[in-house]
Formats: sequence, C-alpha cells, structure tokens
Amino acid sequence: MVLNLISWKHSFDKINEEFEIVKKKKQALDSLLSNGRISQSTYDLFNKEIENAIAEIERQQTALLERMNSKVEELKQQIKTLEILLANFEIQHVMGEINEEEYRREVDLLSAG
Repeated sequence: MVLNLISWKHSFDKINEEFEIVKKKKQALDSLLSNGRISQSTYDLFNKEIENAIAEIERQQTALLERMNSKVEELKQQIKTLEILLANFEIQHVMGEINEEEYRREVDLLSAG
C-alpha cells in the first residue's frame, strides 16, 4: 500500500512537471509570435505539438485518477469486510460462542490488517 502511494505521488509529480514544461513552451511560443520573431505557420506547427502534448498529459491524468479511484473503492470494500468480520466476532464473544482468548486473538488479527 505504501509503495502504491509513493508510485502514485511519483506519477502525479511527473505529470505536473511535464505540464509545467509544456505550459512554459506555450508561453515562449506565444511570446515569439507576438514579437514577430516567428511566422504564423511556424507558430501553428509548434502549437499543434504543444496541443498534442497537453492532450497526452490529460490522458495520463485521467488514467492515474481512474487507478486511484479504483484503489479507493477496493480499500472501502476491504474496510467493509473487516467491519463485518469484527462485528461477527463481537457477536460470537457476547453470545459466549468464543472465549476471551480467541476473541482477543481474532480482534488483534483484524486490527493488524
């Protein structure tokens, strides 16, 4: 789980870094055009590349978000399962179906993850 978080953070940072670079390129390109240092056709050529890069970054952002949302749902399901198991052990303990030692052992196991 911790490795996934590190991986997601690394992916997020990398995507943001790429976006900042593309944004700076776009600003530089706009400046070159407005100062008359490049032609409109040259601008259009580079601008198309920048638009493609932005589209790819957005695709990567969407994919990362989908993976993260999927993991969140998986974790919610695991929490629900653990809560059900814990409630079951609580009921068995109260009903006297399991002794204190078994109860503690099972609760400790569930608490550990």
